[in-house]
Amino acid sequence: MNRLTILQVLVAGCVLLLSSHAVYAQGVGEARYGQRYKSMGLVTQPGLIFDEDAPPTADHKERMPVMGSLVVFSLHHILHPHLMMGAELGAGLIWLDEHTVSPRGVAASEKAFAWQAALLGRFLPMEDVQGLSFAGGLHLYGARLNDAPLQQLALDLRTGWMFWRGERSPQFAMIELGVGVPVVQGLRLPLEQQVVLIDGQDPVQVEPSNWSLWRSSLTLQVSF
Repeated sequence: MNRLTILQVLVAGCVLLLSSHAVYAQGVGEARYGQRYKSMGLVTQPGLIFDEDAPPTADHKERMPVMGSLVVFSLHHILHPHLMMGAELGAGLIWLDEHTVSPRGVAASEKAFAWQAALLGRFLPMEDVQGLSFAGGLHLYGARLNDAPLQQLALDLRTGWMFWRGERSPQFAMIELGVGVPVVQGLRLPLEQQVVLIDGQDPVQVEPSNWSLWRSSLTLQVSF
């Protein structure tokens, strides 16, 4: 076997090795498409309550801080090399400073149980369902405040980055920054209130309100 034959065999072997590796890598990437992944994570939600109406007392301001934290469980479905759909369900706590989210028009600082359910679509402009991501969708948010339960339907907008590891059993981690833009919100008041009047006292009136709850979010999720 002369040198030319040996060189041809080596080149053919290298080409075969590289092509088989490329096919394997492509197969690993394409294996993600159509797959479903579960993930678990934490969400931190700092926000503000805006109320431009004159507050009932001088202690309340037009902007009132809130802070929330949720544990979330998610289901992700990869529909396309650049598109994912996801459903999230979370539960946790929210803290509100003295605020005007109350049928009485004023409420003291409090902590409350909170929950959120979201449906999101994620667009990943980079290759192989990884890297930069843009997400948009809707979420339902609720908090059991002392005076009345809060409910909100909000537009959910996020941007983040997705990391993958593993080839045979790929898993991902994802970090996102987002904002919740209120669409419909309010307090769930009872249809009928039993009010006891003493000596002709006037019944309790629900104060008019014009508050709006805006929340940002920092989300970290890991698949399992």
